Amino acid sequence: MDILYNDGDCQIYISPIICDFNMFVEFFGNHTETIINRAQRLLKSAKRQYEWLTVRAMLYRIFQHEVEIYYSPEGKPFVRKEKCHISISHSKDYATILLSTSYQIGVDIEAVAPKITSLCHRITLPTELPANYELLNEKQKSLLLTSIWCTKEATFKSLSDQEGIQMLKDISIVAYDERTQLPQKIFTPV
Repeated sequence: MDILYNDGDCQIYISPIICDFNMFVEFFGNHTETIINRAQRLLKSAKRQYEWLTVRAMLYRIFQHEVEIYYSPEGKPFVRKEKCHISISHSKDYATILLSTSYQIGVDIEAVAPKITSLCHRITLPTELPANYELLNEKQKSLLLTSIWCTKEATFKSLSDQEGIQMLKDISIVAYDERTQLPQKIFTPV
């Protein structure tokens, strides 16, 4: 597990998804079998089980004890005893956790894949695309659209009231970094 960012209030952690049940002994010790059984009862897919277990292993490493994750009626994760806000995401090969002691937060990660370009109209409005979008090659478009999706998803996750918010219409990319052409500023109605 690596820490990508830490300013004392917010921390971002990332880890490859652990795909070997035996490796969880390092985190959970004598409780490993119980925790793995719980994952298997809750989730049918082995992929989802590994994601679920990896996130709990990451939290165990961060807090040095088992951490129970609860979910709000809207599906937002929270932890009670650690007195911090939490956001979780996983993608093809990685899991990430964002923690903050002060702010509502959101994080999202996605593997960059060419198929996202076919979803452009479902992710962005034409006014959100940078002026040079049509000049980008397929790889650049895939990276840009994945960045837009992750930015909008993380923003949505950070909202304390998500009811009625539609990512396509209500969360907008309003500026791009001139050097990287990746999202720099967003707008939400809240």
